[in-house]
Amino acid sequence: MKKLPNHASPYSADSFAQAQKGEFREAPYDDIYMAFSPAGDLHSNVLELVKWGKVIIDGGMLDGKQVLNKENVQMTLTPQSIVRQEMKTPLFSHSYTYGLGWGLVTYKGHNCYTHMGSYPGSGANLTVFPDDDLVIALLANIQPTGFLHYAKLFIADKVLDLPVDQDWLFDKAVENAAKEYEDIAGEREGKQLPTRMEGRPSTLPREELVGEFKNPLYGIITIVSTPAVSVVDGEEEKEMGEEGLEIQYNEFRNKLEHYHFETFRTVLEDLNTREARLICFETGADGRVSGLGITFKETEMVRFVKVKTPDVATTVTEK
Repeated sequence: MKKLPNHASPYSADSFAQAQKGEFREAPYDDIYMAFSPAGDLHSNVLELVKWGKVIIDGGMLDGKQVLNKENVQMTLTPQSIVRQEMKTPLFSHSYTYGLGWGLVTYKGHNCYTHMGSYPGSGANLTVFPDDDLVIALLANIQPTGFLHYAKLFIADKVLDLPVDQDWLFDKAVENAAKEYEDIAGEREGKQLPTRMEGRPSTLPREELVGEFKNPLYGIITIVSTPAVSVVDGEEEKEMGEEGLEIQYNEFRNKLEHYHFETFRTVLEDLNTREARLICFETGADGRVSGLGITFKETEMVRFVKVKTPDVATTVTEK
């Protein structure tokens, strides 16, 4: 992507106030971790996405040729599950169902297929109104933004000459973006975490917590021991502070702080992500650490099995 001369760079802001002032920082193009490639490693533009939406409307036809199996296309547009049974506004259908990669709903009486996704610093929304032969493709190189969801409704109102009963762009989109930034700030501060229980120490020795922990989807988390800081006082070197623990996960590096019992707090932090999380160490019948659990955004506890324990406690000497 970076080799292309005409591409959009991702940007992020630390707060809603900064975003309103246009104070964005350019974010690096991070490699998409392999397990997540199907969800974020496709690069395109709005013109190509509109063509793709038209192929869906035409049942898999492109320029008069059947490029996709018509029955398979129809299957992707067939409800497979109910996402929400009751919508919050009468502008949409009573229920919101999900096909295979498509959200299926009606908007002001018009059938609508839609899919939206985001990755730090970027986002996309593709919406198809099949009965109106209308495809709306939206891309943004900032995240979070309320624009992607509400701009499609603004465009649909204009193109389909639908009654306008609220300002999607300057009211709803702004309100949505402000809420997203508020939620992000709360996650960064750990407001979503359970209350800490004071005076509940860990009973596990530090060396038991060190090692590699593996999950077939999320990959490997490594817990390492960090040495006490060495300070030279004259000709004598002194150890200051205590040894600690650090989590290494993909591009994330941060210390672990004891929370309560066998649970530790950390912050998954890089240019685009700052989320406080708890890591819970688990033991087997032999009393040894057998794995750990961590709660990622919008998921249940994800468990990692301990696969490697170093003979000598792994240490970090450089940050």
